[in-house]
Amino acid sequence: MHEAATPCGIGAEIAAIVGEKVFTSLKAPVRRITQDAPAAASWVLEQAGVPQAKTIVRAAIEPVDAQIADIA
Repeated sequence: MHEAATPCGIGAEIAAIVGEKVFTSLKAPVRRITQDAPAAASWVLEQAGVPQAKTIVRAAIEPVDAQIADIA
């Protein structure tokens, strides 16, 4: 997780490299959990864009739930 905008950040580069190098080994797609816009000048607005723990946990659990659904 990083707090940069979705495109052009270090997370986008890491996701691209993982997708290129180990795509066939992945059991789920790469997920980027970032804010959708550049950081705001206001601290309050900036905090609204920072990924929250609940969002991160949900993104980590969704692929597992999908695999369980496929088995059942």
